[in-house]
Amino acid sequence: MTERKLLIVSTYFAPAARIGGRRAEKFAEAFLKQGWQVDVLSLDPVRNSPVDPTLKVPEGVGRFWAKPSFDPGRLAGLFKRVVWQSVEDKNPLARLLFRSWPLRALMRLAGGLGVISPFFPWEGPAMRALAGKRYDAVVATLPPSSAAVVGARHAAACGALLYVDYRDPWHDLNFYDAPSPLAAHFRQLNAKKEQACLEAARRVVAVSPTLGRWAEEKTDTPVYVLPHGYVAEPEMEPYPGRLELPDPADGAGLIVFYYVGALLYGRDLGPVFRLAKDIEDQQGRRCRVLYSGIHGDWARAQAERVGAADLLVDTGAIPHPQVNHLMRRVTANVVVISKGFEYQYPGKLWDAVAARRPILLMGDARSDSAQLVESHGLGVVLSSATNPAADVLARLQKSEGASAASDSIARMTTERLYAAFVEAVAEDVSQAERQDA
Repeated sequence: MTERKLLIVSTYFAPAARIGGRRAEKFAEAFLKQGWQVDVLSLDPVRNSPVDPTLKVPEGVGRFWAKPSFDPGRLAGLFKRVVWQSVEDKNPLARLLFRSWPLRALMRLAGGLGVISPFFPWEGPAMRALAGKRYDAVVATLPPSSAAVVGARHAAACGALLYVDYRDPWHDLNFYDAPSPLAAHFRQLNAKKEQACLEAARRVVAVSPTLGRWAEEKTDTPVYVLPHGYVAEPEMEPYPGRLELPDPADGAGLIVFYYVGALLYGRDLGPVFRLAKDIEDQQGRRCRVLYSGIHGDWARAQAERVGAADLLVDTGAIPHPQVNHLMRRVTANVVVISKGFEYQYPGKLWDAVAARRPILLMGDARSDSAQLVESHGLGVVLSSATNPAADVLARLQKSEGASAASDSIARMTTERLYAAFVEAVAEDVSQAERQDA
């Protein structure tokens, strides 16, 4: 049997630091392990920045690049930096310019074009880069939605099976709800493009159950839910600084809650600081909130609002192997689900599962992440600001070791989940070959 060939269409890919590239890299590694030839089409190197030198392109991956004819995303970003900053600085000329109807019309047009895709000018150059290349399957991972459009067009051109992968909705739910008629018109065009891609797909792939349900509401195409999963044995490195951490042998000793990452999208650690303060005041236990990330000042401000600034320990941003090591030595790892993003399984959730320590999840109890934590007994979901300290501690203790003991969680490693998907694609290709014969 000839070697099967896969094309992955993703705007970002290693060594790009953008988080969108990690999904495509998992696909590439999984298909390579099962003997497929893998090519990746992504944005040109300039737009694949910033670069993380620790991220390596999987050995054996073929690379193709496409440079958009122009980049509305960068143009909008430059505009925001120049005009908005000038407005904030109370520049009279900038304020007059900002209020002018031509500029507002231009902003509405740019917003409407963005509804189609921030990188829609990439589609033409991408198709030219792929001209004449044949594949058995095409995986297009989005956002942005232009990746799905390119994938669908090339799959149709070369007779490949198409897999449309949703890491997020087709377009960002938070930014394209402008009430203008122009935006509504572009949304209609956008919906038609999405429907065409869904109908052309052999399967729709979704990173979470909610995204899967949303896809099922739009199409009869089979939906395959493929979470990121967790790495069973992640790279680890001891943290070199001095930190006081819990002693596993001391059941009444120090309690440490650990949060890693940015505090964007409305993430607020206030309820965690309030819980830590209640534990100290009501339970007589020493408690600390350990933070690693770039927003230490924000974390301190959130702690100060509830009178718990003295409970914060801030390491600043540290390498991920050190994070992995610390996550295994704390009382519980904190995961925050931002409002509006309840459909996601954040990457930090899977890091916390891999750490085999209880999870303290803050967010809507109906979110996919909360359902995962609750159904597998992995920790405690804080869905309100008032949570009795004694109850939280008892439930955290009850969940000790659940992630290591659960057979269902053991089956959710990244390697096993993606290997099963590769097998499903291989069976689809075999079935298509039999039908053609």
